[in-house]
Amino acid sequence: MNMKEVAELTGIAESTVRKYAKKLEVSYVGSGMHKVYIWNKADVEKLKKSIGKPGRPKKQPKPNIENNR
Repeated sequence: MNMKEVAELTGIAESTVRKYAKKLEVSYVGSGMHKVYIWNKADVEKLKKSIGKPGRPKKQPKPNIENNR
């Protein structure tokens, strides 16, 4: 699979997929800026486990504290 396919499958940006490809040591062809990562199913599963749920986490509501004087 290529980066675009992995990005569509996981629902995250290609730049994030590229960052994790380097972090997870996905196999590649080429060097420098001409590096092409080659993803397999095991790599995609590792990516899904490492990123968790895509998107920002929801903010916790502030506790409602009443001033009892």
